[in-house]
Amino acid sequence: NYSEALLQYNKLSEEEKLNPNLRVQYAICLIENKQYKKAEVILEVLKAENKSRFGKDIKKYLILLKQRRKQD
Repeated sequence: NYSEALLQYNKLSEEEKLNPNLRVQYAICLIENKQYKKAEVILEVLKAENKSRFGKDIKKYLILLKQRRKQD
């Protein structure tokens, strides 16, 4: 459940929230909850930082985000 995952993410410490891999997962949850702008900002920052193990997938998530935005 993506909504529950968002709630759990918000319970993390500030240090944990800086983890780039967790931020990718958070962005995915935002996409699934139609919070596209927030997700896009996070993914663009992560793409620029290039520190996440999901680096190659970030571009795919950005494409998915744009497709979902068009559908809604």
